[in-house]
Amino acid sequence: MLKKTISQKPLFFVPDKKGIRLRWFTPGEEVDLCGHATLAAAHVLYKHLGYSKSEILFNTRSGELVVKKTANGFSMDFPASILTEVDPPNSLIVGLGQEPKEVLSALDYVVVLENEDEVKNLNPDLTKWLDLDLRGVVVTAPGNHVDFVSRCFFPKLRVLCPISFGMFFGK
Repeated sequence: MLKKTISQKPLFFVPDKKGIRLRWFTPGEEVDLCGHATLAAAHVLYKHLGYSKSEILFNTRSGELVVKKTANGFSMDFPASILTEVDPPNSLIVGLGQEPKEVLSALDYVVVLENEDEVKNLNPDLTKWLDLDLRGVVVTAPGNHVDFVSRCFFPKLRVLCPISFGMFFGK
């Protein structure tokens, strides 16, 4: 079923003893965290299923996540991870097709390029990234009219196009 779905991260939620059990999937596997889908689940619970408490406790593979209802919508805190500078594997550079300014890692590789145009024009060879030891690659650079721009790639999870990836920006 997941291979045929349009959504790149379908989610499933059910009530449990402590709150709501929440799970996210890509066509390739179950993932530990997906912020957009968590907020979507909160929206469905509040707007369509009559959830009335001021916050929702989601129990997930990455621990407890709390979504609070606010006057302007919802708020959520993400678990933190620390980025460290690394020597990139050869397959990362070959797939990128250019030399990065810097490479960091946590759950994913974070590739820093010189400018926004390099990020926009990037056409990586995703097949080179299938055997990376980390989950995915986030490519970023300073923006022309914004603080930064980025694109995220997860071929290992069988997500073969750039996706919106809010989890990275919460860290």
